[in-house]
Amino acid sequence: FHCFRATTMSTSSLVAGALARDEQRKEQGANEDIVGDGDDDEIIDSSGAYNQKEAVLIAQTSIQQALITGAIITAFLLAFGPKCLIAMGIPSPTSPTGSNAVESQLYPSALTYLNHRSLAAPAVVVLSAAEGIFRGYGDVITPWKVSCVVALLNLVLDPFCMFGRRGDGG
Repeated sequence: FHCFRATTMSTSSLVAGALARDEQRKEQGANEDIVGDGDDDEIIDSSGAYNQKEAVLIAQTSIQQALITGAIITAFLLAFGPKCLIAMGIPSPTSPTGSNAVESQLYPSALTYLNHRSLAAPAVVVLSAAEGIFRGYGDVITPWKVSCVVALLNLVLDPFCMFGRRGDGG
């Protein structure tokens, strides 16, 4: 899931860029109330509402795209998880590779774990995009706190995905 860190970087750049354009307009607006040919659309809003709206729109679009991307990842892993595991060298018990029984016993547990983890893909990608949004607004403390909570939840809940309730691997 770390390959989706690009959502953090691109989102923070887009939000920060919108807010930076807002600051430039404020600075230009300090000397002039109207820019250009007097068209009403070009009046500089000293409150910065225009680029605040742009930043919010970028944030909403990023979250929507993250949800869609996460859903696609989940669907892909649920549909092609068995083939992915075989490609990673974990033969299924029914695969014609001639592997021994010890290697084949890993497959059911690995598939269960992969299926559980794939359900987290939308949340992981949305959290990555949200981190970028907060960074774009200049807030790095909130994403850090959320990352700590998520890491703690992962530490507590991941063993249940790996070992199951009985301690036998799911």
